Amino acid sequence: MKNQSKALRMKWLWKYSNDNKNLWGSVIKAKYEESDSWMTKEVITPYGVSLWKSIRELWNEFKPNTKIKVVDGIKTRFWKDDWHAEGNMETLFPDIYNLVLQQQSTIADLCTP
Repeated sequence: MKNQSKALRMKWLWKYSNDNKNLWGSVIKAKYEESDSWMTKEVITPYGVSLWKSIRELWNEFKPNTKIKVVDGIKTRFWKDDWHAEGNMETLFPDIYNLVLQQQSTIADLCTP
């Protein structure tokens, strides 16, 4: 039963990170705020959040097992997200990253004229 519960919570993480514009995603985003374009901030309050807190706790296990496919680049952060086969740009090019002023820029921000 534990594996089924974990699988269901991982499915909700997948659903939220891929399409958080539906009603459920909008409510979660409004209540817990986004830490980046893929996930909400970590839930630290001890009351009234048991379901989302238990889902959100799996994020650090879930994220390394996913790959970002860039479509329009609006959600994908150029420096921070693992959209390149070799890893994220921050890790691959740390010297350049340290010089960049807009470290949270998306691919769309940097590649759109």
